[in-house]
Amino acid sequence: IMPEMKAKYVWKTNKHTIEHRNDYFNVDTTCKKCFLYPTKNEERKITKLIRKKQIPEKFILIEPNSKKHKMDKQYPIDKWQKIVDEISKKITVVQMSIPSPENPILNNVIDISNDIENFRQACCMLNYCTIFLSYEGALMHACSIFNKKSVIIYFPIFDPILTRYDNTEVIWIRSDDHFNCFKMKDCKKCKELIKNHDENIVINKLNQVLEE
Repeated sequence: IMPEMKAKYVWKTNKHTIEHRNDYFNVDTTCKKCFLYPTKNEERKITKLIRKKQIPEKFILIEPNSKKHKMDKQYPIDKWQKIVDEISKKITVVQMSIPSPENPILNNVIDISNDIENFRQACCMLNYCTIFLSYEGALMHACSIFNKKSVIIYFPIFDPILTRYDNTEVIWIRSDDHFNCFKMKDCKKCKELIKNHDENIVINKLNQVLEE
């Protein structure tokens, strides 16, 4: 049951997915957040990792490699490197990715990819970062657990209103004539917009959030 969908490739974009589901199941709450309660062992694991890697109190946590998707859900890695090169002049950048040959470790980062063993640990790591930078996805939702500020890149596939939280700063890659296509399979227009997106928009948004 997905109350936020009118039909295949047609979604209701007037409010958050959680609100759609609350309405459908007659749940009397306007709370838009996720819940997870780290165990003491999980907390110890992360605090020990932070000490081991000498990660400072303030840092940006990034996840530049999303899981493989039917649609290209990936911001170009060369743009990621330009973002990191610029923002690391001001604040430490920590990379947390799914380790694989296809997921390169960027320069000018502290890499913890091989130290995080599961999704719960990744969520726990979010509690210690200053800003989380990535795509719309599971860890973006997990930021709401700890009310952590996130800068999230949304692709043209659907409207941010469906999943954004109060702590989410949105960068929606879209054009006036292409957005909310809801195409789960390859979309040439989406790929073109992502490829041609100006990474300085991401850099400027990060700088803006850091100054708040």
